[in-house]
Amino acid sequence: MNHKNKNVLFTTNLKIKLPKIKEIVTHGKHDTLIFKGSYESVKAIVKKVRRTDDLKQKLRSTCYHDNEFAFLGWETDGEFDYYAFEECGVTLTEYVKNRMYMEMSETSLKIMCGLVDGVKHLHTKGLVYMNHNPQNVLVNDDDTVKNCGMGNGKFLHEET
Repeated sequence: MNHKNKNVLFTTNLKIKLPKIKEIVTHGKHDTLIFKGSYESVKAIVKKVRRTDDLKQKLRSTCYHDNEFAFLGWETDGEFDYYAFEECGVTLTEYVKNRMYMEMSETSLKIMCGLVDGVKHLHTKGLVYMNHNPQNVLVNDDDTVKNCGMGNGKFLHEET
């Protein structure tokens, strides 16, 4: 398999499916690619990263909370790791651009409380969110906030 061609379909994957014509959502840091795909027939966002230690796997699998991006599963082909996450709404940046805010509203308070609740949950799990920015916050159609982008997250006891 030619891994230099980023459009090669990952064929040994059992649960995570990428379309034959991959829809790249974004390019992340360190050659990370993010696609729309599915995990066990559920629509998902699939993150393809170079194979690393299992810290990120542990990090992602310990964060189940209403305000955290739901981790669905993980697979590898030996060179790349494939992580499947729930498909969510738009980034906070896109959400704010599409609305006019004149004053604090109930929706604004719900979003801010969701952000705080999500980060508080991570801290109770011993995790620190190292990359909190509007691109790593997703807002669903019901205005529920989801923190994502935990790749740079650290365990509190881990050395930096």
